[in-house]
Amino acid sequence: MLKGKGYFIWKVEESAPDAAILAARAMQAGLGHVLIKIADGDGNYPLDDPDGSKERFTRDAIQALKSAGILVWGWTFVYGGKPEPEPQAKKFAARAAELGLNGFCVSSVNLPGRKWSAASARRFMETLVSEIKSLGIPEPTLALSSSASITSNPDFPFDAFMEFCQMSIPQVYWIAKDGGDPVRLLQDTYQQYSSRYPTKAMVPSGAAFGGDQTVAGEKFFWEARTDQITMFLNQAMAMSFPAVNFWSWQSAWEKRHLWDTIAAYPFQASVSTQPSPVSATATQTISLADTADDDGVAVINVGEPGYFEGVYDNTGGELVSFVHEGNRCTWTNGDLTRSTAYAQWVPRITKSGEYMIEAWIPGINATTRRARYHVHGVVGQDSTVVVELSQINYSDEYARLGIFQLDGNHQFSGMVSLNNLVKGDTTANPQVAFGPVRWRRIERTGGVQPGFADGFDSPVGTEAERRTSKMPPGDWYDANPYLNLYELGYHTGSDFNLPHDKDRGAPAYAIADGTVTYSGQAFNRDGRPSGFGTLVVIRHDPYMTPDGQIINAYSRYGHMKDLVVSKGDRVRRGDKVGTIWNHGTRAHHLHFDISLTGILQTQEGHWPGSKRHEVEKHYVDPIQFIKKYRPPF
Repeated sequence: MLKGKGYFIWKVEESAPDAAILAARAMQAGLGHVLIKIADGDGNYPLDDPDGSKERFTRDAIQALKSAGILVWGWTFVYGGKPEPEPQAKKFAARAAELGLNGFCVSSVNLPGRKWSAASARRFMETLVSEIKSLGIPEPTLALSSSASITSNPDFPFDAFMEFCQMSIPQVYWIAKDGGDPVRLLQDTYQQYSSRYPTKAMVPSGAAFGGDQTVAGEKFFWEARTDQITMFLNQAMAMSFPAVNFWSWQSAWEKRHLWDTIAAYPFQASVSTQPSPVSATATQTISLADTADDDGVAVINVGEPGYFEGVYDNTGGELVSFVHEGNRCTWTNGDLTRSTAYAQWVPRITKSGEYMIEAWIPGINATTRRARYHVHGVVGQDSTVVVELSQINYSDEYARLGIFQLDGNHQFSGMVSLNNLVKGDTTANPQVAFGPVRWRRIERTGGVQPGFADGFDSPVGTEAERRTSKMPPGDWYDANPYLNLYELGYHTGSDFNLPHDKDRGAPAYAIADGTVTYSGQAFNRDGRPSGFGTLVVIRHDPYMTPDGQIINAYSRYGHMKDLVVSKGDRVRRGDKVGTIWNHGTRAHHLHFDISLTGILQTQEGHWPGSKRHEVEKHYVDPIQFIKKYRPPF
């Protein structure tokens, strides 16, 4: 399969003075593959070669590129109508065999008077596959290069060609009188090809050319811009394409600014899934910031080396800078349908290991509930790890994106990206904020690591009672155990009581260190007050089990009054969070539950009711959990 950056070469003999220089240019540009035209219809390519010099150059170029470690494929343009499909297929297979190639790219579109039928396209592909087999070409890979839009070309037999191909290489040329939108076109192209051919790989081919164009009968001059190429490359990398290439080598080299932009871009395959472009307004290439200190902590602030931001052309996107609590940030309005602005934080991770990654969320201009952070280059992941964060639940604090295994030999390992696409956000006028991002290396040397919880304690009982192994402690008992089925459904946790209503007015305590994510009246998703009354939710610091697993827990304390903590407060294990009461219920008691999925981050009043599988999915038995992970006393 194709990997990395590449080019289509039309006339290889015009691409460089000699084969050695051509290979050197490819290496200097960081190319991973090149596609060279070797046939045209039922004829050889290059054309007009009476002395054979063009053919010799072609062979020398292929050998030089292979020797440089660059994958070489052959491509051909084939025609509907005449000549017949069979001789065109036989010629392409024969040329590949002569030149020692096993990558086949079939390029075609319907031309006036030379349109393909599904039957003729199938005949071509069947013949090509048969010829490849009969010639003994090992491990062949077939691809179709055609229009970016399937729906706009209903008469072209995409299905007949793609039935025999392992890959599509759609021509994502953003030609438009207003300049064009490479990101939107790439997204639309992927949507069409992936839905039509979900099991086939896709490698987008971008535009690195310019000249007179005619679209819908209107003539105008158009040329790809360097910022558009950067946006296209970054979007391709963000969507985890294994490779990307451009039409064409010759035109890009002639317009050297286009060549230089592509050469400078460090495209890495399979590092992300959503758009995370490099700045189109100020920086055209990614540079890495050597920000990690001796303690394994790296922070990239907005506006400093390693930070990139920008807006897409023709989208109306805007980034507004501000300083809050001493931290420089930017914000933009969220968009429910597309991304119009973006940011990247690119650290230089030089030591492999586990890292905690955190994003600082300002207390202003951060109201979205659907900020989707993408962590790139995580070991064992073919695409980015997506972390959805409700920024509105944080205030002037670092929010943990998680703990990730990073590779010090991967230059983009640990890169974080965020855009303003907030699909599904129900917040009125959601705002997305971009602030500092922090990486902290975790050394498993025994003991409790900084930033980690030391265990989980009982939420009720005196200090002496909570230091015993009994759970619940003292005279406390569980009046409504986990998964008990009663009139309101399956219970998500425990109802802690004391005999004779002695729990009325008793304090409730934080079970571990963490940050308060909610404090106040709870509401259901439909906006009605929840039966929990007033409650507190705490997102606890991660806990590392003895076998090295990481637990990220949330705890919820319901039916309380006199809440003594507010959203955003840091709490320590044993801090009082409120007073046990009967808000939202009849009998005084503390409803207490623990979630390991993060559902309480966005739905403080979450209640699955009769859906037992939802309870088991989001909640654990709090008594057994605390018994298992008690802190050392």
